[in-house]
Parts: sequence; structure tokens; C-alpha cells
Amino acid sequence: MENVVDFINSFNPKILSRGDLSGALELIHSKEELVFHPTKNYFNITDLCLPADFFMGLKFGKTKSVWLKGILNQGNKIHRIVQSWLKQHESYFGMEDTLDGYFKGISARGRTDGKILNSIVEIKSIKELPESSEYLIENYPQYLEQLAFYSAIDPMTPKENYLVFITRDYPYKIKSFKMIIKNPEKIPAVLKRRIYLLRNLLEEKENSDLFGKCRYCNENYCNIKELCQISESDPLGCEIKDSIELTENEEFSNEIKNLREKYGENFEFYTPYNILHPRKFCLKQTINKEENFQDLLATKKGISQ
Repeated sequence: MENVVDFINSFNPKILSRGDLSGALELIHSKEELVFHPTKNYFNITDLCLPADFFMGLKFGKTKSVWLKGILNQGNKIHRIVQSWLKQHESYFGMEDTLDGYFKGISARGRTDGKILNSIVEIKSIKELPESSEYLIENYPQYLEQLAFYSAIDPMTPKENYLVFITRDYPYKIKSFKMIIKNPEKIPAVLKRRIYLLRNLLEEKENSDLFGKCRYCNENYCNIKELCQISESDPLGCEIKDSIELTENEEFSNEIKNLREKYGENFEFYTPYNILHPRKFCLKQTINKEENFQDLLATKKGISQ
């Protein structure tokens, strides 16, 4: 440990003892990052998994509809509940772990939902459970790429990771899939190429249909459909499907179901901050409901016209 401190002190002489090593490392990382990788050159993994959506948002101001916001809010609540179950797992290792590809030469960041031992666990709320691995590859390539890209920028580069799906409505069915990385060299190559092409697209060096239409394309709720020139294109397919092995994993599904039975399934979830600041939480809920109501009225009015 003292050797680590000596190493850190060579960068920042104000650190005289063990202290907060994580904070010191974060400080060093920030300084290095500002020198070699300006923030504007960095991407979130989620944006790289939805490159057309990300591009259309920046170029035309594509925003999330009231319909999509509602789904995401509901999904976030379920997310937190499943994370609370995972925290009770005997092999729980952490959650909301921020990963940075800087030390692997990849200009991307991401935040995992959780870890069981060395395996990354991503939670997805969904209307209906996916039928099979093939169905996932065909219809939700962004979920597979997200998990694989997280593995690529994780310092441990875990080869076995999990996708956990839970339905958004009662009885909240659960299904898990295990992803095994068969070609760990190919995943970073796909990720780096995605970054390269997205940068070119943002700099207008590529045609706007480079990545096909948005993976979350829904013309009924799109606020830029009159401006969109890519809605007739096919969406980008799963570019990592040949580098992974994806199988349903009933064992992990049962582990989560057992945790659910043991620790409950109350989906009325409140954070410690909500409890400490109840008036602020209630006020925010009221404002959000009013904004959503006004947005919904505007949307309905636009559809009726």
C-alpha cells in the first residue's frame, strides 16, 4: 500500500498518507484526461449503442416523447428494486460502477447496473420477455452491445456477464441470459470503429444514414419526423453477434426470484434523499405530473390535427 501512496505522491505531493486513494486516483485521472482526451471527444456507451438516435438528437433536437418518458420512469423504479435484490446476493460485488475506457485507449464511459463476483449484470425492464437469444439479437442489439462494450472497458474484462429482463407490469416476470465473450479482441475493435464513425458523422464526413434509422424509431411519437431523412433505412444490426455466445440462464433467473421472494417486491421505492427531503420530493412529483399532463395534451392535440 505504501508503494501505491508513493506513486500517487509523485503526481500530487499534497497526499502524505494512505488517505482517500480512490479520490487521489480520480484526481490524477481527471488531469490526464483533460490533457489527452477533451470531454467533447468522449462518448457514453449508451450513446454508442444508439448512434443514429444520438446523432439525430444533436443535429435536429430529437427529444424523448411523453410516452417514452413514462416508460423510462417506470423502468427506473423497477431497476432500483432489482438492484436492491442484487445487493442481498451472497456474491454481490457492487453496483453503479463507473467504467472508463481511457486506460484501454477507448474514449468511452459507462455505468454498470451491478456486479456479481466479476460478472457485469445489466437490468432491462421490458413489455414482454424476449423469446430467445435469436430474438434478442434481432430486436435488441443495443442491449447486447452495451453489455459487451462494458466488458471491453472494464479493467478486468469479464468474459461471462448477464442480462436480466423483467416485465414492466405485474406479475413482473423475470428471465436472464448469460453472455460469454468468445472473441475478446473483436469487441474493442467494434467499439473503436463505432467511435470513429460517429465522430466522422458528427463532423459531417459521412452520410446521415450511416447507422440506418434510429434503433428506437417510433414515428407516432417522434418530434422530428418531418425533418428525418433516415426513417426508411434499416436499423443497424448487431455487430458483435459473431463474437458472443448468448444463452438463457435459468439458474441466475431463479437466484433473483429467490431474492425477490425473500426481500419483497414493493415497487414504491424511495431513496434516502427522498426520505430526508420529503417536501422537495413531493413538489417535484407534482411539477412532473403537471408537465407530463401538459405535454400529453399537446401530443394529443397534434395527433388529432
